[in-house]
Amino acid sequence: MAKIGVALFDQSENARSACNALIDEGFDRNNIHMISGLERNVDAGDIYRTLTRHGVPDDDAGIYAEGVKRGGVLVYLRTDDERAEEAAELMARFSFVDIDERSRTWQNEGWSGFDLDQKDFGQEHERGRRTQSERTRDTQEIGDQHVQGGQKFEAVEEEVHIGKREVETGGVRVRSYVTETPIEEDIRLREERVKVDRKAVDRPVSGDSQVFKEREIEISETREEPVVSKRTRVIEEIIVSKDVGERTETVRDSVRRQDVEVEKLGGQTHQSRSSVQDFDKDFRSHYDQNYAGGEYAYDDYAVGYRYGTMLSEDQRHKDKDWSGVETSARTQWEDRNKGTWDKFKDAVRHGYEKARDKDSSYGSRGSQAGPPPG
Repeated sequence: MAKIGVALFDQSENARSACNALIDEGFDRNNIHMISGLERNVDAGDIYRTLTRHGVPDDDAGIYAEGVKRGGVLVYLRTDDERAEEAAELMARFSFVDIDERSRTWQNEGWSGFDLDQKDFGQEHERGRRTQSERTRDTQEIGDQHVQGGQKFEAVEEEVHIGKREVETGGVRVRSYVTETPIEEDIRLREERVKVDRKAVDRPVSGDSQVFKEREIEISETREEPVVSKRTRVIEEIIVSKDVGERTETVRDSVRRQDVEVEKLGGQTHQSRSSVQDFDKDFRSHYDQNYAGGEYAYDDYAVGYRYGTMLSEDQRHKDKDWSGVETSARTQWEDRNKGTWDKFKDAVRHGYEKARDKDSSYGSRGSQAGPPPG
């Protein structure tokens, strides 16, 4: 019997990685589906109906649909019963959302449950897109807030908090039971029998013979018989206990950062922080030449490239080459990404030098670089 496995992700990178892992483990590519809340023409109602049609409980289907509606990424697949648990474990490696916890958070914010009749969220999302021009940059814009004399935009970034929880990974069942084993042993037994011999004789009576007197004697016969006794002995002890050990596990995830872009119509564009997308083609080329096929994907190195462009905008580093900023850059990086500087420093340097080369196109720099992305 087929089962459906469903997982909700906050990051599209994690969702894609989960899909690739499922395919690598032999799950049918045609049965794996990924739906992003940032795509156009995605209908939350269709997602809800699809999941419930495949047996997902109504409440859970509503949470998944609401998650996609809020910009999450849904991965679901159909598989056999015997592989359903394997699929769930594979997707869990990529930090999927705990829907019970997420729904409680939404409820605390006033959410009363998924509304199947609510207007399609794709239209609402489309209304928030910029209409001045079709930009290809991956710069996200938050909702504007009206303030006196204009509107306010906020640049935000996510922080990662790594915790831990206890999960059951297996165990040992110990039981005692009784068996009977036949035994056999030979033993020698003694047995007495009274033997009476009568024989004819012809001789005179001796002087001490007791004749003409009645006599009676009894002689007993005895024999030995087996006697079985049992004594219980302890032949083995089984002690059940736990050995507790600790290990260090590297947890990898990604955080989103939202910068604010200010475009002067009819003039040049100034950014409060340079975007990786400004140099995306160059950075991808640098990645392909130096890191492709290694431990980390391009999205991981993009964090380093972005940090380098941020450093180039810091007024404190004006007119400094890389050797003049490397020490402070490393200190800030290690504060947020301990032990990874040597792996990413070349990407940071390339981002810094690339942004400096393009410096003249942005005007004066008056900001300071914030901490590196975590």
